[in-house]
Amino acid sequence: MQLGHAMKPSTITLDKSLLKRFQPLDTLSDNHLKEICSHAYLETAATGKMLFKRNQTLDTYHYLVSGAVDLLNAKYQATHINATSLEARQPLVNSNPSPVSAVAASPSQFLAINKEFLDLVLTWDQAGNYLVKELGQETEETQQDWMSGLLGSTLFQKIPPTNLQQLFIKFKEIPAHAGQTIIQQGDTGASFFVLKRGAAEVRRADEHQKVQVLAQLSPGQYFGEEALIGSTVRNASVVMTQPGTLMELGKEDFKKLLEEPVVQYISYQDLESLRHQSQAVTLVDVRLPVEIPPEEQVDRLVIPLAELRARLATLDPQGYYVLCPDGGHRAIIGSYLLNEAGFKAVNLQAPQ
Repeated sequence: MQLGHAMKPSTITLDKSLLKRFQPLDTLSDNHLKEICSHAYLETAATGKMLFKRNQTLDTYHYLVSGAVDLLNAKYQATHINATSLEARQPLVNSNPSPVSAVAASPSQFLAINKEFLDLVLTWDQAGNYLVKELGQETEETQQDWMSGLLGSTLFQKIPPTNLQQLFIKFKEIPAHAGQTIIQQGDTGASFFVLKRGAAEVRRADEHQKVQVLAQLSPGQYFGEEALIGSTVRNASVVMTQPGTLMELGKEDFKKLLEEPVVQYISYQDLESLRHQSQAVTLVDVRLPVEIPPEEQVDRLVIPLAELRARLATLDPQGYYVLCPDGGHRAIIGSYLLNEAGFKAVNLQAPQ
């Protein structure tokens, strides 16, 4: 049963102030909230109308805007939620399939947001501070030899030799002039780049279009992979400050030769086997705490993607990290970043 089948269109205006009432929407910038407004809708339901059933797979998050709702578990025990309660700040259900049925307990209004789109927005937002990858020592030799720089990085040491051979064949050399924008914040990611010669800056514009320089790039450094891995848009711009040369790798070649060898998956059965074999297996959830039901937080390490890089030093380098599938695109980026930093990390396959 789809949400819209049981309810009528609402007359409430869908705007940023309404979205900011809810978590984790209240963590997003106004620009991101504008985007969400175009992928969300408001509905009304009469008393007794069922919004969704227990065990139903939902493609939307449902927030209670006004009225009240009863959530019925397998034993038909009801949890009553009123729109003025703290519980109403979060989605009625965070997990799939739904563990409860939801029935309007009074004339009610609901906000529905596409899960996939919200995950993409959160991924872009939380990928946050652009981390420039330092590849080896910044000696004159490394600056002159971009291949040596790549091969000396922790990430590239995890790629099979046959892939590396294909990788260097697939790279395309392109000239770049001073002032040229190589990637534009907000654009869809299409390529991965290595700076071979010259210099560049990583710049990000805030919602008021104020531009901040986040980093200076020199030969042997690479950028552009996060948007490809997370299937999201660029979270910063890169502009050449000196003329130079870039090595470009297209999205399909990047995924086949770089991402696939690094981003690995295991099943729930594999996870249980690993836990029996070792105490060093840690389940990691890169969503925001407000997105995770409290009962699920007890068995995992919660590190929002935006905080992951800053907390790398606190992790056990000998540990084995398994990323929860509920993190969506953020989980894929999380496992990639952990592997890039030298950790052993895999993604847990979502249940079928």
